[in-house]
Amino acid sequence: EIDLDVRPGEIVAVLGASGCGKSSLLRVLAALASPSAGEVRFDGQRLAEPHPRVALLFQQPSLLPWLDVERNVAFGLDFAHQPVLDAATRRRRAATALEAVGLAQAARSWPAQLSGGMAQRVALARALAREPLLLLADEPFSALDAITRGEMQALLVDVARRFGAAVVLV
Repeated sequence: EIDLDVRPGEIVAVLGASGCGKSSLLRVLAALASPSAGEVRFDGQRLAEPHPRVALLFQQPSLLPWLDVERNVAFGLDFAHQPVLDAATRRRRAATALEAVGLAQAARSWPAQLSGGMAQRVALARALAREPLLLLADEPFSALDAITRGEMQALLVDVARRFGAAVVLV
């Protein structure tokens, strides 16, 4: 049984043994899976399908090698359940998100040119481009070395506060 209330700017960490359902919980919170009982409410409404203001950050960056960094960040802004955005707005959101993670200068780079930490920052920027009210993060820094992981944790705290997003972090 889980009863969770996360406020804007707050970061909640979910801890537990491997296989206990932490990632499943995030999928339910993102409305990518249905809860076995009860309901998920987001912004005062029952959440039954993916919401445009909920973003999910995975363990692996999963960047598309045929898209440069800017287009990887903007990827998904015109998916189903997203508000219709014109090209200029998509570019602005991508630029703002890249600036927030310190990669504005890498917008024209290709994923193969990035370090692991840079690739994960691109993935964070992709989530931030959605302007989320809720950011769900599934062990997003587990594949990084200790120094880079610490830097990314500090960056996550900074952007959560700056963007006002609530964060649930496994």
